[in-house]
Amino acid sequence: MSLSFIVPIRLVLGVMLAVCLLVSSAAFADGKEPGAADELLHREALYHFYNNDYLQTLVLLENSHIGSNHIDNEFHNLNHLLALETNMRFGMDASVDDILQHLGFTAREQDIKQSVILFKGRRAYNAGDWREAINLFADALKGRGLKKKEKDEALYYLANSYLKVRRANEAAKVLGRISDGSLWAAYGYHNLGVFYAADDPDNSRAFVSLRVASAMTDDSLEGLELNDRIQLAAGHIALDEQDYNKALSFLKNVRAAGTSAPAAIYDYGRAYAGLGRYRTAIQSWHRAKKFALVIPGVADTFQAIAYGYEKENLRATAIDAYLEAIAVYEKEMRQLQTLSASLKKQGALQTLVEIKRQNSGVEWFLATDLVTNTDVVN
Repeated sequence: MSLSFIVPIRLVLGVMLAVCLLVSSAAFADGKEPGAADELLHREALYHFYNNDYLQTLVLLENSHIGSNHIDNEFHNLNHLLALETNMRFGMDASVDDILQHLGFTAREQDIKQSVILFKGRRAYNAGDWREAINLFADALKGRGLKKKEKDEALYYLANSYLKVRRANEAAKVLGRISDGSLWAAYGYHNLGVFYAADDPDNSRAFVSLRVASAMTDDSLEGLELNDRIQLAAGHIALDEQDYNKALSFLKNVRAAGTSAPAAIYDYGRAYAGLGRYRTAIQSWHRAKKFALVIPGVADTFQAIAYGYEKENLRATAIDAYLEAIAVYEKEMRQLQTLSASLKKQGALQTLVEIKRQNSGVEWFLATDLVTNTDVVN
């Protein structure tokens, strides 16, 4: 009999706890605790940020966080840093510069100051000012102000900046300083491998770097996605060497459910075409047609299919495939023109807000699910 009372008692306790949290949160936000409103805002904004809802994070911070009135508490500055990160992801450089200037005058905590230098380094990096970026990242790494994750991030960007100015040896040394088990190291060695592939006729160093990068990935979603990109890069390098069997050995490790799958499918077909197996290549390429055309590898696939039919001496089928490719490309150009017109008329933020609110004509551009591109060609 006592079991029948477990659920009601739990419900009552749950309601009582919720009420207590609401009351305490309201009192907290009323200013009875220093920086209470900033802390609650930070928690809510972080929730959206960690759910990859960067637009809602930005809207929330812009509507509720008054940057011009500095309040000397930890969470106020953390909200500034979160706004910096979100604005950077949207490429809103003017807003980034405003916040950096504000924090340059108001930040007192050493860790915040070091984080600001790190963001300035990223700003210079995004602007292509590699030497300034190197100096800023080196400054950010001085002292003990940065947390472990931030330090690894700074080392990653420092190594990348060295690669941009073709100083691969310095980049390799910097990558060796990243913490064990950090995905930043895997990203860095991936980039080092890609650099070697483009810079050195002998691809042995490139393959070694990519193997090291693959070994540093983990079983998280991000780690799996990164490993897909590493295998794709290695397969692409093998294709350039015309070592088609070696390329297949790398490309088969790319997950079918990953975001790199369409590009891998395209390269997989290229490898079979290199072996003279055009029918198998065409079958592979057809699998990529279900993905959105904006995804790397998909647009190339439509022409590749026509090329494969041509190599198989199926000329009528090849003509139909070329006409299909033309129709798909024209449709994509119309959609891009619609998106471009919307961005010019009302800006990026308003366009994103409207896309989120309604099923507009440009929502296709942000879709991550599978779509059908193929038009019927009469």
